[in-house]
Amino acid sequence: MSNPRPDNSAAPSAGAPPPAGDAAGWSSLRVVRNVLANWVWYGLVLVSGFILPRFIDRQLGQDLLGVWDLGWSLVFYISLLALGVSSAVQRHVARARALADWDQLNAVVNSCLAVLLASGLLGVGAAIGLAAAVPWLLPTADPALFEPARWVVLLLAICAAEQIPGSVFNAVITGFERYDVLNVIRGARDLAVLVAMLVALFTGGTVVTLAIIVLSGEILGDLAKLLAAHRLCPTLRVHPRLCRRDTAREMLGFGAKTAVQALCRSGLYQTNSLLVAVFLGPAALAVYARQRALVMHLLRFVKQYAQVFIPASSALDAQADTARLQHLLIQTSRYGLYVTLPAVLIFLVLGGPLLQIWMGDDYQAPAVLAILAAAHLLTVPQLGAYSILLGMGKHGWPAAFEAMAAVVSLGAGALILGPLNGGLVGAAWALALPLALSGGVLLPACACRAVGLSGVEYVTKVAPAPLLAGLPLAACLLAARFTWPAEPLPALLVGVGAGGLASLPVYWRWVVPTSVKERIGRAWRRRTVAPAAVETGPSSSLP
Repeated sequence: MSNPRPDNSAAPSAGAPPPAGDAAGWSSLRVVRNVLANWVWYGLVLVSGFILPRFIDRQLGQDLLGVWDLGWSLVFYISLLALGVSSAVQRHVARARALADWDQLNAVVNSCLAVLLASGLLGVGAAIGLAAAVPWLLPTADPALFEPARWVVLLLAICAAEQIPGSVFNAVITGFERYDVLNVIRGARDLAVLVAMLVALFTGGTVVTLAIIVLSGEILGDLAKLLAAHRLCPTLRVHPRLCRRDTAREMLGFGAKTAVQALCRSGLYQTNSLLVAVFLGPAALAVYARQRALVMHLLRFVKQYAQVFIPASSALDAQADTARLQHLLIQTSRYGLYVTLPAVLIFLVLGGPLLQIWMGDDYQAPAVLAILAAAHLLTVPQLGAYSILLGMGKHGWPAAFEAMAAVVSLGAGALILGPLNGGLVGAAWALALPLALSGGVLLPACACRAVGLSGVEYVTKVAPAPLLAGLPLAACLLAARFTWPAEPLPALLVGVGAGGLASLPVYWRWVVPTSVKERIGRAWRRRTVAPAAVETGPSSSLP
């Protein structure tokens, strides 16, 4: 539990560092606030993710959409140079804030910033190398695509390199659990970038123009995060003298495990897409990427929920509060499944109509989407479990499991897409099976072991309620699919609409936290009871 401020202490002035113990715990209302802030921002990302590919396809063509997808796939390899250090900053900022150890906070921030500035410079060099390698990455493509592809890869990779040192200030903001501030910055940046890209597409801009817009927006956004971090923590200082070699080594040691997990998990996705581009070409990658984009949006949406538990679990671990860590693990996984299951059901039952409405007939691959969605039903709800392990500093074994999954997926993908000619369905199986085993089975087993919880208790407390809550939605989706088998829009609208209405009472009764329902109830009573009291109160007597 958080340590209360002594009764005789003065309230801190605006912008002043919080007193010791202010972050040494977690509250449900703070978690809800942070989750909602993340989801509001990611709603904008979802809109952008659905709008832009369609307009790029319509304005520039399927091949250039594939080039755009290739550029974003290669960006991942630059981001690996961050070495997982930003996760170390977030964890240690939360701990230093809990203890009011501002000297340690400055040592962590400056030591990590020095490391990541060097990594960013290496990233720029790697960006040039990746741009030069484009002809070898697209051996079956039209040579006319090589020049725009080189520029897209170069600019997006430089953008990724620029993000590396900027991630330190991102982590300072989240270490202070001010996800609302972070998301205002990200939302303003992304909205400006989206509008600029749409204007460019409709005024004759090229795919290279889009990459320039993305890079410009990222630079401005990181400058805003730097200013916000200083405002949240006035004691924050950025100076080379504050770097500590031993602190940098400690942060790199912590971040190395995170980097291995990120390399293997994200590398599993990106290398899988790269194999599709190499063996099947950019047009096939554009089709495959749309199926993968749906499940990736789901993964990132739930990740916005899960990542808020890193500082919370770090503070609880510092207090050795095992009981609350167990409760946190069960709650995060159960709610993760509550959020994940409806989207997966929609992908499984109405994935084909959804793709047809979104991108057109040429982008439908319902079997691929179904395979990927089923695998993510196991893995996505466990993102909260990984955040807890990260906050506790016990994420080494999950990183090892992800490494094994990545190796298996890479070998299987090369075999299936090459000699076996398995096509897009084969690529989906090569991604799904190793992912489901590492992220859906082994990761929660590690989390249970870390907090002293049995696997049987974990499964019985996490899975049954969300699965039962999903039955009304599943029934409505299936009914709509069989009623309008050849009409995608009515099937999707009626299935999702009726399923949502049928699920709403269930989610209100068993999913929405009691504290949130009470706040909503009080707000509703203030809006309805107060006006009634005014109308029915005693009227003034006339003279």
